[in-house]
Amino acid sequence: MDIDGRVPAVTLNLVLNGGAMPGDVTARASRTLARCLSHGTPAICSHVNVDKDAGFAGIEALAQLRGDWADRVRLQLVGFMPPHPGQDLDWRRANIDRAAGLSDAMGRTPAVAEDPDRYRDILFDAAARHGLPVDLHLDASRQQFEPCLQ
Repeated sequence: MDIDGRVPAVTLNLVLNGGAMPGDVTARASRTLARCLSHGTPAICSHVNVDKDAGFAGIEALAQLRGDWADRVRLQLVGFMPPHPGQDLDWRRANIDRAAGLSDAMGRTPAVAEDPDRYRDILFDAAARHGLPVDLHLDASRQQFEPCLQ
């Protein structure tokens, strides 16, 4: 529960998607790509969770589809390394290069990290090493008026 007593969105996302198998991700994403393409969508940006809970199955499946569909649609993958409570920053630092290698950008919501400064440093350092842009969600925080970047 978060400070308001609600289940954090990222936790709900992990409950719904954390156990997805690569074949499930591939099948759902393929249907979505086909449907979007049938409506004339030339490009899609997808934020993909990569953490100890979700693992790499989702981003690996979508990276494969990005290549398979490259001649029909541009699929941009943003490797999202969620800063939800209990996430291990050491695990993130040890695995972020693998995630960056599969991503077109790196991102997430630093304001809700337990250690926002360290979280941002890990994210920006990896993005710089891999020449990737950073996609930050600055509209979320633990406190109503808490600044996201100080």
